[in-house]
Amino acid sequence: MTPAAKRWGDSLYELARTEGLEERILGELDMAAACIADEPDYLRLLSTIAVPKKERCALLQKAFEGAHPYVINFLSLLCENGFLAELSGCIRAYRDLYNLDHGIAEATVTSALPLSDDERERLVRKLAAMTGKTVVLNEKTDPAVLGGLRVTIGGKRLDGTVRRRLDKLREDMQNEII
Repeated sequence: MTPAAKRWGDSLYELARTEGLEERILGELDMAAACIADEPDYLRLLSTIAVPKKERCALLQKAFEGAHPYVINFLSLLCENGFLAELSGCIRAYRDLYNLDHGIAEATVTSALPLSDDERERLVRKLAAMTGKTVVLNEKTDPAVLGGLRVTIGGKRLDGTVRRRLDKLREDMQNEII
């Protein structure tokens, strides 16, 4: 996340917090980002300096009609100032403050196969007990881990994968030979 994205996202969060709109604005920002991500040509159009700023902002306002005025104005400001490509970083900054204020920890778990409901529930409970926070779990599958789990939470990485154990064993064996 760039310093500009952090500044923009933090500013929007502070505004939303004073109005008690943190959750609504976050949801609408996520929706806007998903819409823009689904149509990369739309982002290019909104970033093209050949199209006057006024017209680009009008396109945004039309596309997100019905969204909270703070979201529409925020997107328009990003567009006017050439920062629309920073939207994901702005949302990340916003979400970081939201999570901090609401006692939420985001965790990413990588496993060879999708987790079962029971495994997911046990992992969330264990991570919540470790952090003392409500845990939001993002799941990824990667067959290269072979088995076990790799969890990233709060800037820490816990790697209990078979791949990591095999790599460690290989490293230990090489050190013994030398």
